[in-house]
Amino acid sequence: MLNYSFSSVKNLHRKRQMIVICKIEKILMRWAEKIYFRVFYMFFSVHRYGFKSHFFFFF
Repeated sequence: MLNYSFSSVKNLHRKRQMIVICKIEKILMRWAEKIYFRVFYMFFSVHRYGFKSHFFFFF
C-alpha cells in the first residue's frame, strides 16, 4: 500500500514536470519566432535601406 502511493506520487510529479516542460517549450517557441522574425526583418531592412534605419528599428 505504501509503495503504491509512493509510486503514484512519483508519477504525478513526472506528469507535472512534463506539463511544465511543455509550457516552457511553448514559451520558448513563441520567443524564438519573435526573435527570428526580428532578425529576419533586421537583415531585410539592412539589405533595403542601409544601416541607419536598421539600428533605429532594432534599439
